[in-house]
Amino acid sequence: MDRDLMYDECETAGEIGMIGIALALFAKSICPGVFKKKSRTWIHDPCNFVAFQVRPAKRKLVLTLSGTYGRFSRVAAAASLSEDWSRNFAEARFPDYCAYEITNPSQLLLAVLLIKAALDNYKQHGRHRASASAAN
Repeated sequence: MDRDLMYDECETAGEIGMIGIALALFAKSICPGVFKKKSRTWIHDPCNFVAFQVRPAKRKLVLTLSGTYGRFSRVAAAASLSEDWSRNFAEARFPDYCAYEITNPSQLLLAVLLIKAALDNYKQHGRHRASASAAN
């Protein structure tokens, strides 16, 4: 089962991997589904609002989130965590997605808020984008 494989992979990253497991469980609690591996990334299925990449050698977890930089900046500002967001933001390889790099457990709060905002973004825009892509 994919669940066990994802968790096994997270455990190879030590403490950061445990944060990955907690965040994956949170994501599944707000949007039922499974995480399927594509290349080196675990992608939420069916919603694709969040993906996890475990980087054990760097003791890093990278979240790829559905939404824009501005949307997530506002979420971080509302929680007084703008500095953390700015410091750990990374460009995602896909349009309308952002990446957030987690290197320590103190980033858990913002990560949870970002995942929730990514799901809200997906509910507002994700299905429409997917439908438009299928029509083309």
